Amino acid sequence: FSADRNLAAIRIGHRHLTPLFLEILLTSPNLQRWIKGASGSTAQPHLYLGDIRRMVVSIPPLPEQHVIVQVVSEVFSQIDAASFAVEQSLMRATRLRQSILKQAFEGKLVPQDPHDEPATVLLDRLQSSRSDDVMPHRTRKQKVAKS
Repeated sequence: FSADRNLAAIRIGHRHLTPLFLEILLTSPNLQRWIKGASGSTAQPHLYLGDIRRMVVSIPPLPEQHVIVQVVSEVFSQIDAASFAVEQSLMRATRLRQSILKQAFEGKLVPQDPHDEPATVLLDRLQSSRSDDVMPHRTRKQKVAKS
């Protein structure tokens, strides 16, 4: 049935097909490759009803479908849990990096030598050495002679 050229309903002729197994079939990499190949390589992908009618899938017995759906659901659940754990770890790593940088700038990562001069003294010394090395500014730009 096609209500619009961009919409189609597929009636399943097989009475022993569970909806979850059908979803697994339709989203499987092999069937997705077939669909992409049948849809052509135009800017507007299309899949005609004739293409859908030619689609061949193997349907195992109902008990096997239930086992397949259960196993796929468990694996997807494990993938979701692993993705969540990775996301949480990345957020923790970001916070840890920020904390380490903060402690580094505060001088708290390594023990401080009490004989080191304060940063203000070092900055004053650097400032005075720069002012001694400053060259006088030119008043006019010198023109480069063209040869």
